[in-house]
Amino acid sequence: MRPATTVVSAAVLVALGVLVSASVGELRLPLADVARVLAGQGDPMATLVVREFRLPRVAAAVVVGAGLALSGAILQSLARNPLASPDVLGINAGASVAAVSVVILAGSAGGVSGLASAVALPVAALVGAIASGVLLHLLALRGRALDPMRMVVIGVGISAGGTSLVSWLLTLGDVTRVGAALTWLSGSLHTATWPRTAAACLALVLAVPLLLVWVRRLDSLELGDDTARGHGVSVDRTRVGMLLLATALAGAAVSAAGAVAFVALAAPQLARGLAGTTRPPLLGSALVGAALLVWADLAARMALSWLGLGPIELPVGVLTAFVGAPYLLYLVSRERARD
Repeated sequence: MRPATTVVSAAVLVALGVLVSASVGELRLPLADVARVLAGQGDPMATLVVREFRLPRVAAAVVVGAGLALSGAILQSLARNPLASPDVLGINAGASVAAVSVVILAGSAGGVSGLASAVALPVAALVGAIASGVLLHLLALRGRALDPMRMVVIGVGISAGGTSLVSWLLTLGDVTRVGAALTWLSGSLHTATWPRTAAACLALVLAVPLLLVWVRRLDSLELGDDTARGHGVSVDRTRVGMLLLATALAGAAVSAAGAVAFVALAAPQLARGLAGTTRPPLLGSALVGAALLVWADLAARMALSWLGLGPIELPVGVLTAFVGAPYLLYLVSRERARD
């Protein structure tokens, strides 16, 4: 499938997912009514349900999925490794440590509520992700150059260390706080709000002009460092800049929805396979990631109800992890077969 066809197909899946997700719930709305609401012509009841209750969650799924997938595509291109993603390189682990610290330790009595819940938690997640990205950059330097292979190995170590810190923090809290922390760690969109979604969307919008400037540099890096330098590309600066950009995108996405697993890992490789390119296409990866998370959130929200097990929602991260773990094993086995 050509890159343009991949982009169009993924965009159609995203649009269809938005319509279906906004129509399904305790009050079912026809797709035509949802379309009229989005066009500004719906009746008051449908407008209230769609715009105030459902659309923030759907918009968060689109923005978070696109941000995670774009971050994964950048990291996989830099490392020349399909296993490179914010999950594997410790960026999400840094966000998790910071967020869980706020949930467990914030406030005089511990716990988080009110302003701390609305502001401190997402800000802490963003800061933690950026701190992990900076640490990854510093430790992965060989001389003054960023070593892609070393970056992956050190990232796995940072991820393991972050997971250990999170486990220790969870032993300090009571049941209520630990439950809130575990919900965040699972990755969930049920608390999505317009302000959180807007922050993640802002990071995505700011990233696009930079990517348009740097996309040719990524193409040159695919040909090797010496060839890239021959094309006038500053290899070291490009790698550092792209690493920081990928970290910011992942941090903004995680701050909006928690530690949603495997979207950043799987979406770029799916987009690359569909497009038939040598590296993950950036726009195709973003749209595939958005489509994956929109449909995954719909399934997590409604699957148990459709099975007759009651109106119980699953965190979307549980579903993406359930599907993504076998995919990770497949990627590992494929890389071993190539070696």
